[in-house]
Amino acid sequence: MKKIALVGCGRIMGRHIEAIATAPGIEIAMVCDIDEAKAKKTAERLGVPYVTDYRRIQGVDVAAILTPSGLHPQHVTDIAEQTDTPFYGGRQVMAMDLLSYCPFFFIPSGSDLDAI
Repeated sequence: MKKIALVGCGRIMGRHIEAIATAPGIEIAMVCDIDEAKAKKTAERLGVPYVTDYRRIQGVDVAAILTPSGLHPQHVTDIAEQTDTPFYGGRQVMAMDLLSYCPFFFIPSGSDLDAI
C-alpha cells in the first residue's frame, strides 16, 4: 500500500480525495496546508495527521502537490530536498503541470504508480 500526502487543502483537493479513494493500493496518510483550520478539518475528516509546513511531511511514499500551480516548482524542490518523502533514487513527488516547470519531476517507469 502506497501512502500519499496531500499538500494543499483547497478547492482541487476534494477531487483528488475522490480519485484516490477509487485507486487500489493507495491511501491518504497525511495532509498539509498553511491554513491550520483547513488542514485540521481535512485531517479529521480523513482520520490522518496533518502538518502546516510541507517540509515536515514524513513517512509517506508520495507527495501530491495541490497548491496553486505557480508554487509547484518551489514546493516540489523543497519536499524533495528537505523531507523523507522518496525522490532521489526512486522518490516520487507529483504535480499535475510540473514537467513545464521543474526538471526534478518523474515517476520511474515500472513503478506501482504508472497507472495513475
